[in-house]
Amino acid sequence: MSSGASQSHSVTDSQPNATPGAKKPYNAPKVTVLKPDQAEAELKAKGLPGDPGVQKLLDLMAKPGKGTIEHRPTLLVELRLPVPGKSDPPELKIVGEYLNPEHLPILQKYLQISEGAMRESG
Repeated sequence: MSSGASQSHSVTDSQPNATPGAKKPYNAPKVTVLKPDQAEAELKAKGLPGDPGVQKLLDLMAKPGKGTIEHRPTLLVELRLPVPGKSDPPELKIVGEYLNPEHLPILQKYLQISEGAMRESG
């Protein structure tokens, strides 16, 4: 055995100001919202020539209405009835999106059923 001191190296030895077990600060991802013409220019500038994915995106962007999200009619009905023995009033929550006149009879039926349940509970 030699009389010299043994040397050991750790990951923190190469980082003089780092404290053991310290974590790097969190950097939130950055998002840039682009307008369609900006996105198209980005794809053309940075996309790989001949990449089928890039070409498909460019084709979708060139055809308005294609690849867009379809807006389906949605009706959410939430009826909260009081718990027996408590004095909480009944509550009705209705949220509708993309409804048209054809949906009004369905909405009226939900209102009638909810009204009856609320009257019976109160």
